[in-house]
Amino acid sequence: MENIDYLRMDGNMLRLFLAIYDSNSVSVAADHLDLNQSTVSYSLDKLRSYLGDPLFIKDGRGITPTQKAIAIAPRIAELLANLEGLTSQLHYEPMLDSKPIAMASNVLHLLPQWTVLYQKFMQQAPNLPIRMLDLGARDNVNLLLNAAEVDLVFGFRPEKYSNWVNAKEIHACDRVCFYDPNHRGPIESVEDYCSARHAILDFGGGVKSTADTVFEQHALKRNITLYAPNVDALAKLVLGTDQIITFHEGLHASVFQNFAVCKTPIPMGRVYIDMIWHRRDEFSGRNSWIRDIVTSCLVDEDEQEIPRNLN
Repeated sequence: MENIDYLRMDGNMLRLFLAIYDSNSVSVAADHLDLNQSTVSYSLDKLRSYLGDPLFIKDGRGITPTQKAIAIAPRIAELLANLEGLTSQLHYEPMLDSKPIAMASNVLHLLPQWTVLYQKFMQQAPNLPIRMLDLGARDNVNLLLNAAEVDLVFGFRPEKYSNWVNAKEIHACDRVCFYDPNHRGPIESVEDYCSARHAILDFGGGVKSTADTVFEQHALKRNITLYAPNVDALAKLVLGTDQIITFHEGLHASVFQNFAVCKTPIPMGRVYIDMIWHRRDEFSGRNSWIRDIVTSCLVDEDEQEIPRNLN
């Protein structure tokens, strides 16, 4: 390793490494970087030779990072973020910009002020297109931000963020149980909760929900009978049945207005929704302007308003 010429490792190679690391897939990384798989494999082989480590090994049908890869991933992410940050323009004129503002989310239904946010963007930069993407699985946060496909992501807070993103809390609320009062009564005990038929929101991916984590901590198991891809489908399918939904209480005034609500017998903690951006954009004039508008429209008055890395 002492004879390795580290200057031969370029930024594209390191960006490719992070894309593979985030997705645990060479093919998915190739798609996100718009490269063919042979190019990605060739660059990965070169990086392996430079670092003297396989970096990723086969694990069933997929791949998994080695201890070396796990150790260097945060350092590579920080290095790339700092390099990309050098090109950021501190001064920004939205009226002179033509690049669409791209934001990804799977929680727009939980942001009651979203219409206000959109209107404010239109007031300050009426000719600037707004591009909204479906975030889908939480695993996509790093992929979209690392590939610079979006300016911001709005999503549920995970247990831990990657070292290369920053986040700011924009909304928080308690979890409650929703049920159709014409088909069942409120949850009265832990036993009642566990035996009830549960309907849940499924974004895909392998990330455990907060409810699943809480159940495991209490050595309990719930009876899941429905997995729905979005909140509208969840509400329509559950109404008229005896199933229950554990979700954000703020939806009682909208999509779950025909449901009754009760507390969960097991403390589930609060739902936290964050605005997330890549560290390379921390001092970008454009990204700062976008974040300022989001903060003015979406951040709860009683929540923290100082950006904080939640690692």
